[in-house]
Order: sequence, then structure tokens, then C-alpha cells
Amino acid sequence: TAANPNIYEKDTVVYNGFTMNYKFTNGDQMTDAEIVPAACGISDTTYGNLRSVTVLTDLVLDAVLYGQCGTQFMGRVTGTLTYDNTAATAMTNSTIALSGASTGSQGTASGAAFGFDRVVNGNFGLTFSTNKPWGGVSASDALLVNRHTVGSITLAGIRLRAADVNNSSSVTSGDALLINRRAAGLLTSFTAGNWAYSNNTGFVNNDTVVVNAKAICFGDVNGSYVPSTAARSASYTPVVNGLVATNDKVYEFPISVDQAVNVGAVTLYVNLPAGMEVLDVVSAQALPSHEVSFKQEGPRLNIAWFTMNPWNLNENQAIVKIIARGQVEGTIEIAQAEVADSNAETLEGLALRAPRLVERTQGLFVFPNPAAGQAKVQLMESLMEQVQVVDAIGKVVYSVTPT
Repeated sequence: TAANPNIYEKDTVVYNGFTMNYKFTNGDQMTDAEIVPAACGISDTTYGNLRSVTVLTDLVLDAVLYGQCGTQFMGRVTGTLTYDNTAATAMTNSTIALSGASTGSQGTASGAAFGFDRVVNGNFGLTFSTNKPWGGVSASDALLVNRHTVGSITLAGIRLRAADVNNSSSVTSGDALLINRRAAGLLTSFTAGNWAYSNNTGFVNNDTVVVNAKAICFGDVNGSYVPSTAARSASYTPVVNGLVATNDKVYEFPISVDQAVNVGAVTLYVNLPAGMEVLDVVSAQALPSHEVSFKQEGPRLNIAWFTMNPWNLNENQAIVKIIARGQVEGTIEIAQAEVADSNAETLEGLALRAPRLVERTQGLFVFPNPAAGQAKVQLMESLMEQVQVVDAIGKVVYSVTPT
């Protein structure tokens, strides 16, 4: 037609009572004609099955779905797939499958949007899948699940689904323990899988149905994950706080906080000096009702810990203690750290402290070195009688007898 170059029409003059056999083509080429189902077709030796109508008056043929029987009308299903976090991160390069009277599959490519055209009227369903890595789970999520089980908070929707990591159709403290263990690396998978999606079904009736679907990693009940292939932040050395002499026997050293805080959950990924064998990791809290999970993988130590008991720490007080073996030298590095309060809210601006590990059992150590302002002096396994600070011309500017 002149008005619509991509729309084709066919006008035919026939005698009254004439039976016409026909089929539709995709454009004006018979090579791309529809395959008419036998249930609504008349067999033709040349063109296969054909539709049929007896013409008794002027008429416009009923609309039909190409290659199918019936007067089926169509709508559209469109929407987005995003992660259930604050930023609603687009689930790029994921797959959406349509089921129901119409079927199809497509990817989200570089964005979150998807759309299915010519969807037959009636019920439809959408299912989702992604190749993105699982992540975002910490001891804070385990604490939230435990708080849900005792009724102090309520998880709902897709985050409630994400809490049921053992796929038992209920959320219990057992799910919290599993989440904590996977955060520490003791588990590599959940029975429920890695990804949960919102349940999306609907009904098309000659209209456009918009579906804003959500995805979340199982266990990430606080929605902290940002699915991305971007590099994570580099590790750092915590502020040196004291010295611990190491040897082939068992020794213990703490990781402490730099300010007074309320603590409910701790997730640490620590890089250890070469040669250290971790025997145990314990909470510095004396109260019961906590779960400490840890796993050493070469020089990496994963720690996940949470408690339901209110716990207020003072500056320099330990949150965990590492019990280890090996004669090593140096400091640990923090690859990743998350410390949350008793409400599972991440504490911002908190820094961690740890002692320097030394091989020698005797010797004088000054730390930090170099220092600006204050420095600490420690003599291992012996008594200091006096400490003097001398300037560049030999003048004693400070003298003290240690107590």
C-alpha cells in the first residue's frame, strides 16, 4: 500500500458462493508463505495446506496468527531485569525466556530492557538466567536471617526467597549458618542455587504488559551486591598495634578496632605472611550465641562471624583472635573487610588494627616507623631500663623510665 510500504493487501473479485483457498505470505514472496496447520487447512498438492472461505458477501478476512489456526489477536510483553539493590543495577547479558501461547528467548545485551512482540492473547510466563558470578554475601546477611527467624525484622518478597538457601520453603537459623559458612568459603554452593528471580506471570489482551523483574543472589538478603566484572579494591595493611613473637609453637594475635563501636557481624578476607598455619579463629566476645566460620586457602584466610547478643567494643578492643603456628615475619593485609552493627548495618569509617609479627624473641622495635607524632617502643622478652630520644646533633629531647 502507498501509505504503508511494509503492509500488503490483496483485493479479489469472486462470484457469489465461491469457495476461495488461500494462505498468507510474509510480504509478496510465496517462498516465505505460512505453513497452515492441518487442523484448519485443506490439502493442496501444489501449495500444501491452505485456508478456505466461502464468499457470500463482501468481507474482510479475519485476522489470524501467521501459521496457526483461529482468530488470535496479539499484544506485547516488555520490561527490565535489574538486581534488587539500591542502584537497580542492570542485569546485562542475561537471558529471558517467554512461555505460554507464545514462546521465545532473548538476551539483555548491554542493558536491562527486553521486549516480546506479537504475543498471543492469554496467560504468559517469564523465566530468567544469567552467567554473572554469585557474590555479595557476608556475615551481615546471616545476622539478618537470624533476626528474621526471631521476629525482630521481616524479610519479604525476593529477599525472603534469597534467604531460603537450603530450598526448604521456610527460613530458619539453619539458613543463617549456611550463609555464614559460604561467606567464609567453607561451602561453594547452596541447595537453592546461586540466583533467585521474581516470579513473573501475566495476561495479554491486545495490550502491552510491562514487567519490571528483579534478580538477586541467594544469601544476599541485604541486597549489597553490584553485579559487575570491575576490579575490586586492593588490599591494605592495617595500623600496627603491638608486636607478637612467632615460633613453631602456637601463638595468638588479635585484630582490633580503632574506635568504640557496636558490633554484630564481621566478614574478613586476610592475606597472611608466608608460612603461617591457622589453627583456629575465635571471637573475642565471651558471650555465647555466635558463629565463627573460617577457612585458610594458602595465604588467604576467610573469616565470617555474627552474633545475636549486643556487643559494644572500646577502642583497641579485639573483634577476633587468630590462633596460628609458624615462625613468620611481617604484618597481615586486609583484602576485604565488612564490620556491621547489631542491626546488620555496615559501619562506615571504621579501621582495623593488628600487631606486627616478628620472628625474634628478643630485640627492640619501634612502631610505626617512620612516625609522625607518636611512636611505640617495645623490647621483646626483656626489661627496658630507660628510653631516650636524641635529635640529630646528639641532644636528648626526651627520656623516660618504662613501667
